Amino acid sequence: SWTQTNPTTWRFKLRPGIKFHDGSPLTAADVAFTVARAQAPTSQFTSYVGGYKVTAVDDLTFDIVTSIPDQLLPDKLIY
Repeated sequence: SWTQTNPTTWRFKLRPGIKFHDGSPLTAADVAFTVARAQAPTSQFTSYVGGYKVTAVDDLTFDIVTSIPDQLLPDKLIY
């Protein structure tokens, strides 16, 4: 689920029990790592996630902070 906590911050909650193919759980830290990796200069996905700051709040919750209000953020994350 997600909520917008202020004009530039979105809070996402992961569903419990989601696992990777090796059986390890998906965590908010994994999401933050993945976005950071997508922001790398060598990534083809930089244009989709550039300027976002992702922080893990707890194991299943993370925040995405944008530099300006972005009402389309949930749609953009699909890509």
